[in-house]
Amino acid sequence: MDSWTATAAEGFIAIAAAKAAEGGKSLAEVTKAADEMRGKVNALVLIDTIRYVYRSGRVPKIASQVGSMLNIRPLLSVSGGVNFIGVARKSGKTGLNCY
Repeated sequence: MDSWTATAAEGFIAIAAAKAAEGGKSLAEVTKAADEMRGKVNALVLIDTIRYVYRSGRVPKIASQVGSMLNIRPLLSVSGGVNFIGVARKSGKTGLNCY
């Protein structure tokens, strides 16, 4: 089964399946429990630098250079694929600002 996600979100899927199995459910019911949880989870990832997104081929070089100059950090959603959902920018003492 593909979890369609990563990190702790994968763990929630595994826990749901394990609880169903521990409860004496059949393999089909265990799979159904995992499928239901998979539809509910979503991992959000804040990448420290846009440079790695450029290296993966997902953004052009100019976007990487401008993003680095502006100290932009991509915010991604990992659920069924990797999707760009916004950016955060560190601004001195105030912390991160999301856009």
